[in-house]
Amino acid sequence: MCFGKPGTENWDDTGCDSSYYCWLMFFANSFFQGYGGSSTGGAQKSEAPPVVRNFSRSFRCTQSTQGVISKLESNFGQLANFSGTAQLPTNIDTFGGADTVVPENVTFLQHGPLSVGQVIPIDGPFGFALPLNSSAVSVSSVSSTSFSFTTIKGAHPFDHGTVTFSAADTSNGVSFNVSVQARFSSAFSKLFFKMGGAQLESSIWNNLLNNVQNTICKQ
Repeated sequence: MCFGKPGTENWDDTGCDSSYYCWLMFFANSFFQGYGGSSTGGAQKSEAPPVVRNFSRSFRCTQSTQGVISKLESNFGQLANFSGTAQLPTNIDTFGGADTVVPENVTFLQHGPLSVGQVIPIDGPFGFALPLNSSAVSVSSVSSTSFSFTTIKGAHPFDHGTVTFSAADTSNGVSFNVSVQARFSSAFSKLFFKMGGAQLESSIWNNLLNNVQNTICKQ
């Protein structure tokens, strides 16, 4: 099993350089730590296309807009934590064999209500050994109808990334939205995003939408 960068003391020279699985471990490590060289200078940042994604849903709700955001700010980790599985496609699986299903578990280590400047470590996502299997964001804004996180440079696959959670009243209830805007911290994080990271992100925020609709809005 390889755990580090090629050529370092943690790199297993007995076969990692020819194993798709070991390279996948390296890419995963890179993705969730922003490893592989963060963007330096304007040229690299201009070449990396921004990630812009929105996840939204409208539904009936027993809470007001302010009530939804208040409960989410107080219990974000409980509502956003995700546990599921991912299917690795054949072309990146070990030896090109059958698709492999791996567990994914993402835990937001929130302590107390959200406040500006608060750092939230994130454990996950994979259930197998990755020594740098974590990242972090900081709380950049908090209001009665929205709040935002910003990625921490060197501790996240996104560079200058923000995710904003907002709610608005509608005639039939509440509209809840998760808005993501970011650039990749490295070429490796961009590659792994295409290999499964985007699907994982979709799973995390759709799971949050489900919990806002089925937990907060039915209290």
